[in-house]
Amino acid sequence: DINDSVLLEKYRSLDATAMQVLTRKMEAEIECMATMPRSRVWMTTLLEYAMIANVNPESLPNSEGLKALYNTLPEEVKQSEEGKSIYQFLYPVKSVEVGDEMADATLYDVDGGTHTLSELAGRYILLDFWTTGCGWCIKSFPELKDISRVYADRLAVVSLSLDTKPVWTEYVRKNALEGHQWNELAPNFTGLVARYNINRFPYFVLINPEGKVIAKWSGYGIPLITSTTLLMAGQYWP
Repeated sequence: DINDSVLLEKYRSLDATAMQVLTRKMEAEIECMATMPRSRVWMTTLLEYAMIANVNPESLPNSEGLKALYNTLPEEVKQSEEGKSIYQFLYPVKSVEVGDEMADATLYDVDGGTHTLSELAGRYILLDFWTTGCGWCIKSFPELKDISRVYADRLAVVSLSLDTKPVWTEYVRKNALEGHQWNELAPNFTGLVARYNINRFPYFVLINPEGKVIAKWSGYGIPLITSTTLLMAGQYWP
């Protein structure tokens, strides 16, 4: 339909204009921040813009301006949780992709015990990155439980929550979730989320017994996980 095409073109034009205005607004604020006092609002804004520059650099190309602001912070502020998050967004580490060695970290269970992925060496590891606010993450739990049972002798399912400690521990205990229910407790989507370049949930990473990443994918739809895992089983497992 011609009218629909015209309307769509107008919408795209307005959307592009709005994005240009928003980008200019953020760039102007970054320029102003250089002369503003370092307050709580200032730090929150710097963190927000650093996150935007990391996730969607096209919408905020002035990452050098953000780095200049970060470099003005006192060392004790840089070493704070917020300061470390800003640094990781502005200076991201190389992401782990298929064929690379897995990234590892100190992970916590709900009782405060510490773990690492390397303790599961010798088996395949299926990482499940999830949050309590993700409906499809929750829907995938029964199938993940089935996968854990069927392949118990050669695969470990590790559910890595991105929620805060209180929200995560309460949810795990209230719903009696089983298996490797771990959390890195890393702030602001840093840590392994950044290392594996994860920007949507649920997100899955399959690691072979030698510690190499052999597949990454996002989203859930019955029986997506089961069918994908079985496909990988035929391709990678004897």
